[in-house]
Amino acid sequence: MIIDLRRLTPFFHNKELSELYLSYGFRSLALSLISIFIPIYLIKMGYSIQTVILMYALVYAIFVLLIIPVAKFCTKFGPKHSMVLSVIFTVLFYLMLYSLETYNWSIYLIAVIGGIEISFFWTGYHLHLAKASDRENRGKEIGFLSITASLVGIFGPMLGGFIVLVFGFHIAFLIVIGILLLSAIPLLMSQDTHEPFEFHFKDLNDLKFKEFLGYFGIGAEFVVGAIIWPIYIFFFILNNFVLLGSVSSLSMLFSMISMYVAGRLSDINRRLTLKVGSIVTAIVWFVRILVTAPMQVFAIDSFYGIGRQFMLIPFDAINYDNAEKSNIVKVIVFRELGLQYGKIAMLLIFLVLSNYLWVFALGAFSSFLVFFF
Repeated sequence: MIIDLRRLTPFFHNKELSELYLSYGFRSLALSLISIFIPIYLIKMGYSIQTVILMYALVYAIFVLLIIPVAKFCTKFGPKHSMVLSVIFTVLFYLMLYSLETYNWSIYLIAVIGGIEISFFWTGYHLHLAKASDRENRGKEIGFLSITASLVGIFGPMLGGFIVLVFGFHIAFLIVIGILLLSAIPLLMSQDTHEPFEFHFKDLNDLKFKEFLGYFGIGAEFVVGAIIWPIYIFFFILNNFVLLGSVSSLSMLFSMISMYVAGRLSDINRRLTLKVGSIVTAIVWFVRILVTAPMQVFAIDSFYGIGRQFMLIPFDAINYDNAEKSNIVKVIVFRELGLQYGKIAMLLIFLVLSNYLWVFALGAFSSFLVFFF
């Protein structure tokens, strides 16, 4: 039996997007509770920072290896099937972290599971969104999707920090697993669509260099902000789970405020909005080099939450525009390969430099690369 979500959520005019909003909202809530704390959890368990960084590099390397097979899976079975399958691997990922002390799992095996999970989710997600959204309102739709994720997850990091501090990581992992299971339900409420495609490695020659630089820059900037910056401010400035979570929540609050405006402006002029967002984000990264006190962390992360959305929302909208005009799967494959190469490169550079401040400067440079996208 197929449930018509429009009767349950009359505000949403698009049934496929309604389901995606609900599913992505549950996923975002779950991950907002714990994601920022995972590197700290592993380091406090005795793993070196270098080992943790290599683990994340392996996650993204697995994504690179699987992107084409997973894209073919999506075209055969449908992108929503891919996203549902990702839930199984995400739950397994957190179960392994939950039982890490008991079973002493290889951290690199956990990384492989994490790589499988994100490959199935993000490939399916982008293919589904590219097909479900419409060009005229795409900026607003992407902005609203981001607002939905932020709205449900805005207190997630702060709440997650409180749960970890009071009850420990094990309780946090169990709560996350329960919410993740809920994220699969909306995707099962209607039929999936799929279409065959042909993709060969020689197709990579069609990727323009400036597009690759944009993808690479977004990916490199992401890992500095999502992995390296939280490690730095936790161990050198904050040293408190609730404070770290509060910083992330505050950044998300300001992100949510700016998303609607960024989405509207993106529908007016995608390129100009992206260039402004790229410059603002780069400036924020240079200022982060100077941060030494908790209040400074709160302030600069607020500006980061605002500026980055003016870069990300038009970037995504341009991607989906390109996907709509050409081979959808090929554009998504190009995007994800460039993103993962950027993430892997930045993590390996951090291993070589072993200097946080230099990597923050490279985060600024990575943001500026998006200017030319």
